Amino acid sequence: MIKEKNFKINESGLEFYGKSPKANLNQFKEKLQEYILDEEGYLKIPELEDLALEGDNLSKIVSEFLLTQEYKLKSDNLSEIFYSVDVLMEFLELEEIHTILHHYNEEKLEEELNNRITEIDNNFLESISCGLDIAVMLINKYLGQKNLIYFLDSFDRLEKILTLYTREETLTRIGDALKKGLKSKDNDFQKASSKVYKNGGLYFINLEGNGTYAYQLNKYITMKLEGNRTNIYVNNSLFNQCKFLFLNIPVKKIKNYSEIDSIDEAAEKLNGSMEGRSAESFEISPETEFWGHWCDMKSYD
Repeated sequence: MIKEKNFKINESGLEFYGKSPKANLNQFKEKLQEYILDEEGYLKIPELEDLALEGDNLSKIVSEFLLTQEYKLKSDNLSEIFYSVDVLMEFLELEEIHTILHHYNEEKLEEELNNRITEIDNNFLESISCGLDIAVMLINKYLGQKNLIYFLDSFDRLEKILTLYTREETLTRIGDALKKGLKSKDNDFQKASSKVYKNGGLYFINLEGNGTYAYQLNKYITMKLEGNRTNIYVNNSLFNQCKFLFLNIPVKKIKNYSEIDSIDEAAEKLNGSMEGRSAESFEISPETEFWGHWCDMKSYD
């Protein structure tokens, strides 16, 4: 349940701030609806995007609105659809967005995807911060697993794309499609799945094996997930120094870090509060930690 927060309402729109007299939360929600919905009940995406910059308290109220209230989302063209989903991801998790896709005209959305799927290339994905995650979710839901595999098969450097853009739910969707495709009696589907499986590199290394993650970056360096620990071997000898993931960047705040271009620059700008004995504990799977180390070590590949 969202508690009453500090905000003020003025004629030009909404302003949210930390130290002020409290206003009535219901009044605020009514004004919020007036601010982000047009006369026909469509969500005004630019106004919604502006609210993403106002802080976590307002984000909780907006998130509740998006999950519980009636509104419509425009489905007129592919770029508009991807842009709106990208803004929604400022407030909602990917799986939450999957539950509200009915706010679009789904018939038009499916038609637009089907007619323009070839336009979703590297340049298109790079123009949207969560482009591949959105593409995989929409194609999988509306065009099916076979078309998802054909879409992924169109990329020459799939492993690099997965490294740059992909989150765990997306990998799960792709993995499920691959498992079906690799066993398919449809020759084209099976061949495309085999190609995607091969080009995906590390990400699908355990689909057919015994579930063990291992990756040889070059002739000197090998990484293995042994038990719940990622181990790095140099010339077949265990390397056990400076093996720590210390950056925690929330997805909803990723734009705050967009100007950081290297791990060295990140080390200068971000503090070391996650290192050492005082570090805060975060629950991530051993596989996710392995992918994090792998991404860091790819510079030696």
